[in-house]
Amino acid sequence: MLELYGDESFKNTPGFQGCYALAGYLTDSDVWAAIDSAWEMVKNTPPSIRHFKMHEYWERCGEFSTLTKDEADAKYDLFIQVLEVFGKHMVWIDSVITFDCFNAVVKDKPRALNAVKEPYTFCLVGVFGLVTRALRATIGDSEPLPTVDFTFDEKQGVDRHILEAHQFLKENGDQWPIVNRLSFDDDMKCNPLQCADLLASHVRRNYVRPAEDKGRPLPGYSRLESAAYRKWSGIWKEEGLKDWIDRFEALG
Repeated sequence: MLELYGDESFKNTPGFQGCYALAGYLTDSDVWAAIDSAWEMVKNTPPSIRHFKMHEYWERCGEFSTLTKDEADAKYDLFIQVLEVFGKHMVWIDSVITFDCFNAVVKDKPRALNAVKEPYTFCLVGVFGLVTRALRATIGDSEPLPTVDFTFDEKQGVDRHILEAHQFLKENGDQWPIVNRLSFDDDMKCNPLQCADLLASHVRRNYVRPAEDKGRPLPGYSRLESAAYRKWSGIWKEEGLKDWIDRFEALG
């Protein structure tokens, strides 16, 4: 069974640096099982941590608060190595939207759904579309597309709206045939979501390119990019966002 685990990274600031990224990896459930075991082993390698979150590594807080810089860097490097080892079996998927673009289009709540007020919704639509394109590019136009289980990080309130939006589209005949299951889980406990957290943080930072990165991708981003079997990325523009707003409102 194909599975995608995805997580978000965002910062709502003016200009292009204010953006929302949803990213994750698509691969077979057997590969995810092997990744889960390898990830757990890295967490338990002394000095052990209970979970991995990228912002805790960057900010030296949470699970990384008691580690020295060398210890933290070594731990982070081991997590990157896990994704490098399995990268040849994994498809990188990411969808990005700036808050400037989102706010320019979504001025009022559409009649149909509360979910349309969330940039998450459109990044999710972007992920579905990119997965569809990735699968079609792999198997060609003549074969039926396989279905995928999608699991994303729990986001209180938003996950309920997302499920409502998905159900709404299914009931109105505008569904994604690739979606076998859409669910949410706790990234503190789910290792594959921690993989997605690492990727999503790098995707957003690479899009923003803060001054301290001197206009270049971070080494971790480059390593992840080199390791992935394929990479499918999308950036939302106002025209595409308006088309989807119209689609939701027309169905409503």
